[in-house]
Amino acid sequence: MERNPFAVERFRNLPESSLEETFKNPCIKLPFDGKDVGMFLDRKSGQTKLRVLDYHHRSADLGVNTIIQEKDAKRHHVYCQIDLKGSGFQFPESYESKKSNVPRGMMSGTPEAYILTGSQETPWGYEPMGLMDERSVDFTVKIADRLSAAGMRTEAVAAVYRLHSLVLDGKEVTTKSFKQQNIDRIVKMAKAETNKEERAHLITMARDVRDNFQPVLMVRLMRSVLRVRDLGEESEKIDQMIAEACQSLNNEARGLNQLGGYEAETKSGVDRWLLRVGMEYGKNLGILQREGLVHMFLHMGNVTLAGEVVDLDSISDVLKKKVFTGKPENKQKWLEKGDEDGPYLGRPSFRETENGCVFIDPAVGLHQTPDAEFGIPRCLLKDIRDICFSTRGMLKNLKEKYHPETRRKMSQEFIRGYMEGLGEGKAFEQIGLTKERLIEVCSKMSEELIERGGHYSPIPGDDE
Repeated sequence: MERNPFAVERFRNLPESSLEETFKNPCIKLPFDGKDVGMFLDRKSGQTKLRVLDYHHRSADLGVNTIIQEKDAKRHHVYCQIDLKGSGFQFPESYESKKSNVPRGMMSGTPEAYILTGSQETPWGYEPMGLMDERSVDFTVKIADRLSAAGMRTEAVAAVYRLHSLVLDGKEVTTKSFKQQNIDRIVKMAKAETNKEERAHLITMARDVRDNFQPVLMVRLMRSVLRVRDLGEESEKIDQMIAEACQSLNNEARGLNQLGGYEAETKSGVDRWLLRVGMEYGKNLGILQREGLVHMFLHMGNVTLAGEVVDLDSISDVLKKKVFTGKPENKQKWLEKGDEDGPYLGRPSFRETENGCVFIDPAVGLHQTPDAEFGIPRCLLKDIRDICFSTRGMLKNLKEKYHPETRRKMSQEFIRGYMEGLGEGKAFEQIGLTKERLIEVCSKMSEELIERGGHYSPIPGDDE
């Protein structure tokens, strides 16, 4: 029997009364009742074993590779693997987050669900480790549907269930009880805090947990759950992952009545797979920008081995448009007054329009200003750089498994896909950014990172 190089964990089926369905994708028919996969991590007595991956700290997959159709008037997509997100905190000992100042090892010994205060991952200032916040899922459902309909290869949300109970240390506890335990802990932290602002911040967090936090389990579909980051350096795992990705692409092709023929046993087979996913990475990026959006985290953990972009909760619009409805002679005062964030005048990439103004949306965070070298908004450059760097990392991990000329060909396919996805590229014309300029910048980054395997440092934030 062939050894499985992947890790598994035990999960418990939650009682049906613990699962409240809040969303079901009408375009998808799962091969089972969605509530059958209403599972939560239970290392002590779980009866079901699911595959878990080192860098996936709150998701597990069912280990199946099949054909699942998504059809409506706008699309016909085929997915191959089923993943559960929000099903418990796995590998706490290896979790790290530079953004939230969490070094590797700090979370060791953390239970299956835990609320981490001081996180910058969410607007409300805390991160539910191992869980999904319903507020984030609502956005993911909508943006996944929009981008999928636009032709982007991404995850599909099949169903969402509110969790009215969880499993902690092998025991089922109500969500209400879990929340109260964490509220009490945060309030205790606040009482011990000497800084008034931080104390008030903690109290606000505790109230938000009480009033707004609701954990949910998301059943999502992908062509491949495997990410570039998962490749690592273990030869046995790498071979198995490439084979699985090729199998997924073949299943997808079969479901679409197309030719597949992807195989992982030869360099030529690996070449063909790499050229396909390289094209898809470029096309996904082009579609994002055609839609006027940025992902902001197109690193190796968010691109799959079947050419998808996933984990969409960070996506935001690039441009903020404001409409002026007063008398023409009052428009200048309106621009100078602005809103609660200050005057509109002087904001990054500000342009006055016939009926108002436009500028970079503050929602993109600390990457609003134009880059010094390329002159385009840093948020756009960050996405270009990150996905090119992810592709570079993919080629680096695979080492001698492909022919040397594949680097150049993959870069070319990336740009071809990018241009196809970008289409007419008019999303940023209001700030003077043309399709031709975007293609020029993307081509330079692709040639440097994908073709030559060079290095380009992370795009710094506006405050660096």
